[in-house]
Amino acid sequence: MPLTFARSAPTSGPPPSVYPIPGTIDGTGATDTTFAIQQWINSVPDGTPGHPNVLQFGAGATYGYAQGSWGYGLNYVDGSPPGTANGSYGAYLLVRRNHLVLDFNGCTFLAITAGTEHRFTWFITGGTDVTLKNGTIDGNVPVVGFPVGNGEFQAPISLEATDSTLITNMTIKHCTGYFVWFDVENIGLATPPYGVGKATPCTNVSATHLTCDTNYNGQGMAIDGVSGCLIDTCTITNPAQNGIDIEPNFTSFAADHITINNCTITGVGGGGYAGIVSVASGVDGTNAHDWTFTNNTITWSTTTQPARGIWLGNAPNTTPINNVTIKGNTLTGTYSQLNLNRMTNLDIEDNIVNRGWDIVAGGPCAGTGSVMFASWCSGKMLNNTWNGGFVGGLYGVYDYFNCAGGPTGGTNNISPYSGNTNWPSP
Repeated sequence: MPLTFARSAPTSGPPPSVYPIPGTIDGTGATDTTFAIQQWINSVPDGTPGHPNVLQFGAGATYGYAQGSWGYGLNYVDGSPPGTANGSYGAYLLVRRNHLVLDFNGCTFLAITAGTEHRFTWFITGGTDVTLKNGTIDGNVPVVGFPVGNGEFQAPISLEATDSTLITNMTIKHCTGYFVWFDVENIGLATPPYGVGKATPCTNVSATHLTCDTNYNGQGMAIDGVSGCLIDTCTITNPAQNGIDIEPNFTSFAADHITINNCTITGVGGGGYAGIVSVASGVDGTNAHDWTFTNNTITWSTTTQPARGIWLGNAPNTTPINNVTIKGNTLTGTYSQLNLNRMTNLDIEDNIVNRGWDIVAGGPCAGTGSVMFASWCSGKMLNNTWNGGFVGGLYGVYDYFNCAGGPTGGTNNISPYSGNTNWPSP
């Protein structure tokens, strides 16, 4: 599938129409602007292909928004204030909107009241060619007293079944849910007149130049149903769980043509998590293919329980995930730096793997720090550098690079294999 990643930019003719935020909306952060901003958004018409309409926020303003409770009514755009029976599902909503640019213009969206759950801040469902750019979302947790044990899925930015959506030049911090969530249209929410009644994935979506710092529940970013996704030049610090989680856990959930480049991920949420992860539960590999991970830096720098580096694979006796490139990444201080399972046409090149944390408790790998697993995989491995540590086996029994010695798990076919510094031969 060719990736177009269409963008809201004029192609010819007059410039896009600009709709400045009304001056009556408080930009000091002192009051809840949720309802007023939603009314303004609803009043701006869609643009046309190549000629988006621009919603321009106040330069450097701060807009207070209220937290809410999970399970409010889904009558998104009927004008009901948030917090009522027919209130919104998120603080700000774009429902089946097309050809829009939301230029936050350096403003900040600041949570100023606590609720029983952290709603989505920006919730975009359906529609095509929408851009969110140039702003900050501050969940203000735990300053506003939000119960951090709730709201794992309440992302500051959530996309469901959108096409050609761009999120760029944003700072997202101190939130409770995922920083960004790319999702299928939730079947439970797909009710007329807004829903389409099926698990439609996002297509051709991208997040670039994001700075994400500290969330209290969930993944850094979650990709739960996407056909065409680019994540580029993003920094993710202190996610509660995985840095970026690809979850093709159902055959109806696409996970194809996913590219993650030039990202820096630090402080992954401890043992059992990873910088980049996809551990599918028996997904049909025909829906999960063409993944590229290049020039990312994943670092674990504490002395407490570490996390994995890149952990990818499918369950045994399932269709392999095909066409996976892992190239030019630097992995430092984690354990099981590259953990790969049931993948075909692998291209592992030019990665630098620094010493893993010494976490293997017993057996022939005790005290060595596991570096790489691979099982039921085929492809090539060229010009990688391995600095210190020793290849270990902690979870399961593996064939390739098994510190216990000898093939004891699934068969691998790694060829060609050359130019790898300090790596054992297969």
